Amino acid sequence: TLFPYTTLFRSHGLYLTGGLGPPLTPAALAGHSRDSLNATITYGRPARAMPGWAPLLSAGEIAWLVERLLQGSPAP
Repeated sequence: TLFPYTTLFRSHGLYLTGGLGPPLTPAALAGHSRDSLNATITYGRPARAMPGWAPLLSAGEIAWLVERLLQGSPAP
């Protein structure tokens, strides 16, 4: 399903530079461990409007997403 990914862009911006949620660029994520990022995506941060995605994404999909975020996207 594309829903989690379109929600990611709506919340964090098309280029992940921030929006409703914080930026998710490699520079913004520097200092955050893979385990921390994995837990945030899996369980969310309810006090910050970040939903947990475990009901919709497998552990493998979440791990892939963490790796992709840490690698960054091509510049716009």
